[in-house]
Amino acid sequence: RRIFLAQAERIDTEQLELEFAETKAKLDNLSDALGAAAAVPSGTPEGTNKGGSEKKRPTSKSPTGRRNLAEEDMPEERVVIEDPSLEGVAERIGFEESSKLGRRPGGPVRIVMARVTYKVTPEREPPRFVTAALPKEIMASGLLAPSLVAHILTKKFRFGMPFTRLVQELASEGIRCDDSTMCRYAEHVGATLGCIVDACAKEAREMAFCLSTDATGIKIQPPRHPEGKRQPCTRGRIGSANGQGGSREKT
Repeated sequence: RRIFLAQAERIDTEQLELEFAETKAKLDNLSDALGAAAAVPSGTPEGTNKGGSEKKRPTSKSPTGRRNLAEEDMPEERVVIEDPSLEGVAERIGFEESSKLGRRPGGPVRIVMARVTYKVTPEREPPRFVTAALPKEIMASGLLAPSLVAHILTKKFRFGMPFTRLVQELASEGIRCDDSTMCRYAEHVGATLGCIVDACAKEAREMAFCLSTDATGIKIQPPRHPEGKRQPCTRGRIGSANGQGGSREKT
């Protein structure tokens, strides 16, 4: 073995082994003593203590589930969803309601989606109950309504507000929504609608006459006057047609 330490700092390995052996023996004795004290007597049935009382299992916190928006103090908007094929033909017997968290310019709003339940009684068959289907949604069974999703995405990608700050802003309006929920909605909406944005950009690059213009001013020298008189320069701006080169046009 090659030793790189100074001689004064070298340690006898045999002495370390003896110390470790003594420490390990003490730990083993302590473990045996604790195990004997915690052992249950043979006459005691499983699930009971020494005194005969039943053991109390640790209770875990039950899951809270989805937030009940009916308990929130906010305005309510009710949307009735009907089945066009059964409306006026079958009997209405009730509604199946679900709530979503939306937003209006004045603040948060609870949007209640009430789906009509119909009683269909075909001939020579027992009656059956049909509930109107929910309209298609980007995020199925989501908590946020499209109005709040649009507000969050506009704040994030139009005005550059981080989700952490947006959480504080919505909290001041009475809307409880964490940044992880916003991230999931942003990713899902982007993955769903991103193909439409890519298709629009592709069509614009291939078909548009002018993709962008620049308001940078430039002076354009007029043609020489036949009589040699001096003429002022005209003002123009630089534009880009189809992304190729530059062109001049007078203002």
